[in-house]
Amino acid sequence: MIRTIGVAAIIAVTGVMALAQGTVPEGGAVPIEAVPFSTEAVNRAFNRLTDDERSVIQQRLERRGFYQGTVDGLTGPGTRDAIRAQAAVVLATGLDARLDTEEGARTFLTGLLPLPLEELPAGDAFFGVWDCGIGTFSYRYYGYATSPEEPHLPYMSIQEFTPGNYGITYMDGYRTGLMDVTPTTMIWSSPASGDNFDCRRVSAPPPRPEIATTVQPPVRDLIDAVPPAPPAADTALPWQSETKAAPVASAPKTIAWAFEGHWLCISETFEGQTRFEFGADAVTVPAFGTTAGYADVTPIGGRETAFLVNLRDGQQAAVAEIEAGRMILFASGNLFDCARGN
Repeated sequence: MIRTIGVAAIIAVTGVMALAQGTVPEGGAVPIEAVPFSTEAVNRAFNRLTDDERSVIQQRLERRGFYQGTVDGLTGPGTRDAIRAQAAVVLATGLDARLDTEEGARTFLTGLLPLPLEELPAGDAFFGVWDCGIGTFSYRYYGYATSPEEPHLPYMSIQEFTPGNYGITYMDGYRTGLMDVTPTTMIWSSPASGDNFDCRRVSAPPPRPEIATTVQPPVRDLIDAVPPAPPAADTALPWQSETKAAPVASAPKTIAWAFEGHWLCISETFEGQTRFEFGADAVTVPAFGTTAGYADVTPIGGRETAFLVNLRDGQQAAVAEIEAGRMILFASGNLFDCARGN
């Protein structure tokens, strides 16, 4: 099944894209404190995006040097700071960027989703016009259409799984696979419908545009102007990638976890702050009068800044975006925003 692309969808996408991304003038950077900002507004806007959209935004901010956390689709201090840093770049262009209302934050975040030229696959790849039997498909550097004359829907992400094999997610969430791509042939595939078409290239790839001529910001040029994330705590020992059994309570403390310490955490479920005391082998919640030992602790996300903690009472907790003074905690079905306490 082939999906057609509506003009309204293109207008909506290009409108928010222009707001969220721009070329930086010579006037210099804008401090992130100048960005109108509300933690609650950004949290609500971010969490109303799809799982794919949240992950894509984190990946995009990571590539631009703003985000050093785990790509997990969760909103925490690191994600919010990265979003605010990107907004500061937009303010430096003279455009408006408001993160102090949910509507403004959602508009800005949606504008980050179209794939920038800096993330396009190298070379000719699949770009050009293809006769796939059932129709003529057009792949330009900024989007895809079921006819060269139709509006092109922007890409949200492109993954090259192996040379010549691509997975594409479009701005409306639709996915296609382009397999066995050669200079003259490829296979078009839709995971949703199960359709597969043999395609033949009927036009050469268009000239590749220069990044400087697009609305994408040269973000890497401004990384030095953005305050870096706080360094990891010096007390943490090097992490191991495999699951490690937590030490029993009577054993000497030989393992230091990045999340160890006393944390003051807030969530939308509980009023006020909840204190969590993470030790080397157990966590205590003074408000509930409970202590549970760790059964095992497993790094997740490949960054050693997030861990899955299986507790001996059968419960699980996950910690992510761990920094020197803050992290996010998911426990008992609640998402907590935590700051390190005394």
